Amino acid sequence: MSAMKPHAGAFRPFLLLAFLAVTFEALVLQRPGADADLTGRVIAAPKHDALPLFEGEQPAVSPDGKTIAYRQWVDRNSEIYLAPLSGGLASGITSTSGTDPRTPARLSSSRVTGGPGSPRRFTNDPALDSSPAWSPDGRSLCFVSNRSENKDIWVAEVDHPDSPRQLTRNPGPDEEPAWSPDGSLIAYASIVEGRSDLFVVPAGGGEPVRLTNDRFDDSHPTWSPDGRRIAFVSDRQDHRNIWMLDFGAISEKGRGPVDPSVSGLPHHFYQLTSGSFDDSDPVWCPASDIIAFSSDRMSTLPLIPGEAGAGRPGTRRLFLVSTGPRPLLRLVQDGPGILEQPAWMPGGHDLVYVFRPLPARGDEGHSTLWLLVGARGGD
Repeated sequence: MSAMKPHAGAFRPFLLLAFLAVTFEALVLQRPGADADLTGRVIAAPKHDALPLFEGEQPAVSPDGKTIAYRQWVDRNSEIYLAPLSGGLASGITSTSGTDPRTPARLSSSRVTGGPGSPRRFTNDPALDSSPAWSPDGRSLCFVSNRSENKDIWVAEVDHPDSPRQLTRNPGPDEEPAWSPDGSLIAYASIVEGRSDLFVVPAGGGEPVRLTNDRFDDSHPTWSPDGRRIAFVSDRQDHRNIWMLDFGAISEKGRGPVDPSVSGLPHHFYQLTSGSFDDSDPVWCPASDIIAFSSDRMSTLPLIPGEAGAGRPGTRRLFLVSTGPRPLLRLVQDGPGILEQPAWMPGGHDLVYVFRPLPARGDEGHSTLWLLVGARGGD
């Protein structure tokens, strides 16, 4: 294994784990102070302004808030684009206060081309490029590409996109890269022997370290702002919910460390959301203990108990869940289509997300990026 230089501060325990390069089994513990059930106690969304941006999916906002990286299909090929932002909104996009986020229309090409704010192509390759993620300093993007005939993680400097370097060379497909807050590591999911597990790899290159190794599918890693925890999606309780891998001190009532002889470090898993739902796309707020995610929970229920009408099967909505001692599950955006792939703006108050209409007659419709203003509210 390549030597890795430990960083000072909160990341030393995690980097030590990388040095050990061992797998672990972790205790599944109920979060201290957590409600016994997070399946039905949902606070309804207040009214938010939602501003349409442009067609695309898999958004990632730069650390300075000036650029959105996203995936777009061009001539049946998946490429990554960069769109400049101005004042937190896409250049050339005017405020549309009162726009109904539940019925977005496809924007005309004049809104996204031919002037300031026009997107530019970041990748231009016959391979399929997707899942962009920014480095903390904003100078590089990592992304998924099959240009090596396998889906691996690649890294390219924003100013030199034509010279990417391959970061992983695993036999199975690698997906969903996420950069650690100090920039030293990239977490990702990889298919091994038919199941998805979590790995980390040094951002500068080196041997990957496997974080999970069990019979469950683990995916969609997202780092806490201090780098001590990774939230992820897992089917450990038969349904896809949000779980936590915690490297912090074991001091709260109800938590307990795994035998250090197994892992070399105290650490543990615990479940963040629960229920017979499909929770996905978790993304940690950069300024709080809040995680945004997409879910099909409540998809067939009216937003307010007793309200006439109901959702449609297949719909997905955006939710927030607290990672603090007292969990709070809150619906932040509703609609009759598919709302997914949230990405926080710097400051952690606004969200960019993807809207797709429900499939109709084989047509999946267009994926459109929207900006949800004030999504976090007052926490």
